[in-house]
Amino acid sequence: MTAGGKVILVAGRMLRRKGHHVVVEAMRRLKSMGVKDLVCVFAAQDQGPRYAGELWDQVIATETADIVRLSGAVSDMPAAYAAATVVVSAAVQPEGLQRALLEAQAMERPVIVSELGAGADVVLAPPTVPHDRITGLRFATGDDSALAAALIQLFSLPESAQRAIGARGRAWAIEHFNAAAVSEMTLKLYNDVVAQRTAA
Repeated sequence: MTAGGKVILVAGRMLRRKGHHVVVEAMRRLKSMGVKDLVCVFAAQDQGPRYAGELWDQVIATETADIVRLSGAVSDMPAAYAAATVVVSAAVQPEGLQRALLEAQAMERPVIVSELGAGADVVLAPPTVPHDRITGLRFATGDDSALAAALIQLFSLPESAQRAIGARGRAWAIEHFNAAAVSEMTLKLYNDVVAQRTAA
């Protein structure tokens, strides 16, 4: 990859439900379309050799070993986010609040998530919000062609637009997921539960 190339970062544990296999197929599509100067990094802690082995077999079978890297656990995630062009969550099962997506947005990185990867309260994406408010893009769960299309859409934007998405993501994460805001939301939830039980 040449200087200034695109880095697609997938952070989190290496589990089938995280959808790494969907990302590999999307990389195959991008490569077949002639998209150049990109690398996809799985910065993931291996949760067992079986899935990692299957993934590597898939990488070999799809001839994407030149653009897909399995780095294992990364000790300096801020540096990984800083090097990334985009952070992807391709979860194929419902996910809770993914810390990696909040971290990526706090680091001013655009994110692309599957429909099961994050809710509208975590990633602002069309059609829920207008384009001038988005912090990322969303694609149909398990659809590698839709993921490839979302990546092309993001890469096609001017750098200024990509930076604006990142800046909005940081503002969103800091405003809604700081310690005080999270504490307030948690206490409100507890109060609502208590109130419902008292009323019953």
